[in-house]
Amino acid sequence: MTATIAKSGDFFNPHVAIPENFTGVFDIEYIHLNANFLPFKTMLQYIMNADSYNVSIIIENTIGNALVFLPLGIFLPLLFSKCHSLLKVSITVTIIILVIESLQLLLCFGQFDVDDIILGTIGSSIGFFCFLFFRRIKNEITAIRRIEKEL
Repeated sequence: MTATIAKSGDFFNPHVAIPENFTGVFDIEYIHLNANFLPFKTMLQYIMNADSYNVSIIIENTIGNALVFLPLGIFLPLLFSKCHSLLKVSITVTIIILVIESLQLLLCFGQFDVDDIILGTIGSSIGFFCFLFFRRIKNEITAIRRIEKEL
């Protein structure tokens, strides 16, 4: 199986491998080269072969994927009253990330990695717990101010 880097006109993406006899995005060889459907495969590769990777790549691909979606865990419950549970936020964010990952593969823009979905969902969950923490602080301050007014 030989592959080249994606080139299309002025488009150049070093993160997409195009098989020699590329027939389209549904080409099994293309999917095999550009998709990871095994949970924790990429993360385990980083752990097992840490000396083969630049530390910044490991940090960007793990912590970065979690941090990018952390704000969704905060803003979804703020913006949508139906997203006031961890389960609803997690399902919503998982669907959003699944769409993003699928579009990367379908548009030859990047690679599909189920680990990105896992890390993004973890990041949004952390964001949701931050939302709960800040909401509790706000409620405590409001209660204290109410008590002070009564006195």
